[in-house]
Amino acid sequence: MNDTLQDYLDTFCTAYLDDILIYSKTRDEHIHHVHLVLEKLRDAGLFAKLSKCEFAVPETKFLGIIVGQDGLRMDPDKVKTIVNWETPTCVTDVQAFIGFANFYWRFIKDFSKIITPLVNLTKKSIQFKWDTTCELSFNALKKAFTTAPVLRPFDWNKEVILETDASDYVSAGVLSQYDDNGVLHPVAFFSKKHSATECNYEIYDKELLAIIRCFEEWRPELEGTPSPIKVITDHRNLEYFMTTKLLNHQQAHWSEFLSCFNFKIVYRPGKQGAKPDALTRRSEDLPKEGDERLLHQSQTVLKKENLELAPDNSSVTLNVTTRA
Repeated sequence: MNDTLQDYLDTFCTAYLDDILIYSKTRDEHIHHVHLVLEKLRDAGLFAKLSKCEFAVPETKFLGIIVGQDGLRMDPDKVKTIVNWETPTCVTDVQAFIGFANFYWRFIKDFSKIITPLVNLTKKSIQFKWDTTCELSFNALKKAFTTAPVLRPFDWNKEVILETDASDYVSAGVLSQYDDNGVLHPVAFFSKKHSATECNYEIYDKELLAIIRCFEEWRPELEGTPSPIKVITDHRNLEYFMTTKLLNHQQAHWSEFLSCFNFKIVYRPGKQGAKPDALTRRSEDLPKEGDERLLHQSQTVLKKENLELAPDNSSVTLNVTTRA
């Protein structure tokens, strides 16, 4: 793509893989620039899919960043996992949030002062009571996590760190990069509840699902990275996939999808890191009574009426009714 558009790059357009951004000062100038780019694509035998194009818009999403007349800002989708973090309702919820917050204390001014009301809630001698002071502390920290200097825009020239985790009901990940001083900053956060079917996956499938989902969520940033993405997980269960196996349909699909990325998986014990772990253990994501994720966990395959006891030395007959 860079070879095709080399005459226009950094003049009025930029490109990364198959994503092209055209920027102009006026509408007439923009129309002219769009024509020039489309002509170059046509001459190279390339075509733009209309449904994936935007023309003459004041701002647009490009590689995970909102680009507009007022400059650059973070894509809200990258931080919605944190922004939508529900108010803790018990000590366990508060402990999970504090565990997550402790990873970023060095970036937040007056961190100890801000988090004190939440820490106090975890003390055995204090009755759990969520008040205005706790709410202010909770919201102040959420805002700090999702703005500079904690959160940084993605830099394609720097090493990518992807930390993932999966619990029984949720998979999550944190995308991070080191700054020029060697300090690790988050770029984006992600979490998603498992479907009823996914809740019944084996643990190694759940851990791999967490990686798959993060690659899907951040594909524009992660596909085509110049250096291997370091995927950090706290489960050795992924070693299951290190040997040749007869894959089921879902695993074969995952294998094909992962071939699009340059990555290596690094094992790290859970006690050494808990950023995505905290995102998978929020009570708001756990199934409540009546949730379909619980309904399908325990089922009887064969009922008593399906089994006819046979006399000695004779075969056993199973009376099984099948549905078309």
